[in-house]
Amino acid sequence: FVWSLAATADGTTLYSLDNDDFYYLDVSTQYEPVNAISVFSVPGLGTAAHYRIPAGVSNSGDGLGCYTMAISPVNGYLYVGCNWEVYPYISQTATPAVYEISIAGGQITIQNTFFTPGSPAAVAFSPDGSRLYVTQYEANSVIVMDPNLGTQLATIAVGGGPASITVNSSGTRAYVGNFTGNTVSVIDLGANSVTAT
Repeated sequence: FVWSLAATADGTTLYSLDNDDFYYLDVSTQYEPVNAISVFSVPGLGTAAHYRIPAGVSNSGDGLGCYTMAISPVNGYLYVGCNWEVYPYISQTATPAVYEISIAGGQITIQNTFFTPGSPAAVAFSPDGSRLYVTQYEANSVIVMDPNLGTQLATIAVGGGPASITVNSSGTRAYVGNFTGNTVSVIDLGANSVTAT
């Protein structure tokens, strides 16, 4: 299943984030869940290259539950949010995380693993790439991260079940779609606070 799309700024490459964890929650089938990134050349798409997401720090690559990604405007790496759809059902310890991933020379590599306090449902960058905004679905919040260090700089309370986020072109506002709250939160990114719902 394709859960997320991201295109490079020059418009030459399209990435799709592919995840079949949710469909195969019945682990008695012995099916091995797959999380992968497909790479297309645009505009014609054509034949895609497929890369299975490997294991990150202390987390196996299988059953990652990856649903969201964004491209860093600084280094071109993919930042992929994974919330562990399968593993909690089979008694394996795992932690939700954002993975910094590079794809080059036919190889996929996890550059960094940044653990998050809750399930990352959506990720978005500031225009200059200095901040990564990660929605925390169960925690009804957005965390502000340093994408180089993974440091959590702020936590912003929003509506119920924040499932999507976008940042305006000037980097002054973010808009968060709250799935269970049926609302949109407007965030002042200078103050890291909600100004309207």
